[in-house]
Amino acid sequence: NKKLCLNSGEIIQMSATMNMIFEVQDLAVASPATVSRCGMVYVEPSQIGWRPLQASWMAAALPGALPEDGAARVNALFGWLVDPCVAFLRRNCRELAPTADIGLVVSLMQLSESLLREGFAAKGGVAEKDVPKLIDGVFVFSLIWSVGGTTDNEGRALFSGFLRKLLDQSVDKSPNRKDYDLGAGLVVAYPDFKLSVALPKEGGVHDYMFDLAKAQWQHWMDTVKVEPLHESLPFNEIVVQTVDTVRYAYLMQLLVAHRKHLLFVGPTGTGKTVYVKAGLDALDKGMYTSIETAFSAQTSANQVQDIIDAKLDKRRKGVYGPPVGKRCVVFVDDLNM
Repeated sequence: NKKLCLNSGEIIQMSATMNMIFEVQDLAVASPATVSRCGMVYVEPSQIGWRPLQASWMAAALPGALPEDGAARVNALFGWLVDPCVAFLRRNCRELAPTADIGLVVSLMQLSESLLREGFAAKGGVAEKDVPKLIDGVFVFSLIWSVGGTTDNEGRALFSGFLRKLLDQSVDKSPNRKDYDLGAGLVVAYPDFKLSVALPKEGGVHDYMFDLAKAQWQHWMDTVKVEPLHESLPFNEIVVQTVDTVRYAYLMQLLVAHRKHLLFVGPTGTGKTVYVKAGLDALDKGMYTSIETAFSAQTSANQVQDIIDAKLDKRRKGVYGPPVGKRCVVFVDDLNM
């Protein structure tokens, strides 16, 4: 009879042309009556994999200035690097917070999309000879900070060594390899080209960023000018510039500029809140406004919505937004609460 019955007692009659689709994590709290009345389609995420999502992303999200052979190179990099790196992470590294394989690939796509758009939007465009360098550098950098960015320091060192071997095409490509544990049956699909811009040999792969303007790798600390601290700063506001502050500020500003969500994860007292607040303060005040809130054990969804709505302008009934011409960044602290 297509009637939607709400907890409030309200009944909404749906027309013959209306259908509702719900995507749920499991059926743990579904009654037999619910199951019998609904058409159930269950698909194991591992059976779908990340490739359909990648195909959709490449069709819709890649910059229009990217040449056709450039898109083919991006596709080859996905086929070469993603599966081995995800398999290595799962079997050899410890994550600070659990992730899904497809979530890691989504992060890789979002970082790649943001960097490619910035690279091809640069004044004067990209020279044809530099397109492979830009694509390779952006993809490897994005891979490092998506698939290789969720593990701890020990895992980063292991991932760094594996990725260097994989980029050099010196990892055994057969499924019966003895050099690395990547699980049974995984075949490494090496492309017919070498990486056009190699990673520096010194240090770990997380110590470098890819300079879009120069199309080359650069150490994080070489990208900033170290300035002395102001003597008038209160002690609790002093932020000593380190490689961590530089790279997290860069990643945050990049993703915020391209309207991508991000989550900082780490043990208590490691400076996550300070990093985010410093990043928010560095945003262009003429373009961005920010809303800060924190979760506690007593926080409810309605409270969070009320806090956010109260700091936005009311456009019309039920529609809120930042001042016209600006974007709003919402920072939620202590999300684990």
